[in-house]
Amino acid sequence: MRYSNGRPPTESSRKGSFWWRDIQKLLPAFKGMAMAAVGNGSPCFFCLDSWNGFSLSTSMAELFSFVKNKHVTVQQVCQSTHLHDNFRLPLSEEVFQQFTQLRALVQSLVLAEGFDTWSYIWNSSLFSSKRAYVHLIGTRQVHPVFSWL
Repeated sequence: MRYSNGRPPTESSRKGSFWWRDIQKLLPAFKGMAMAAVGNGSPCFFCLDSWNGFSLSTSMAELFSFVKNKHVTVQQVCQSTHLHDNFRLPLSEEVFQQFTQLRALVQSLVLAEGFDTWSYIWNSSLFSSKRAYVHLIGTRQVHPVFSWL
């Protein structure tokens, strides 16, 4: 995905037609199915997106609640001087342990010149409406007797 202004869209963006704003309401559900392999980190939200197999909002929910700006990109966090500037301080002891783990993860992250590549949770870079529907709606357990019909 490439964005004309270099920034990913947010669900609270007020630009565009009312149709586009309605589509943007679906962005969190879509991002729940997509994950990024970080290249330069510019189109990927550090806190909200799943990147390199990690998602701050789900993996470290306590630390996520201390984030100042949930729409900061991976690139912006990696280029910041101090990681702790992105969080409200002071941190509790449990949150500080998560912060220490996150700091190690960010220090090991190397940004590249290329774009981020996005894939879906079904291990493909191609979108499938059937797989998206199954992910969003889920599957139901039915009684085996229905398979006899």
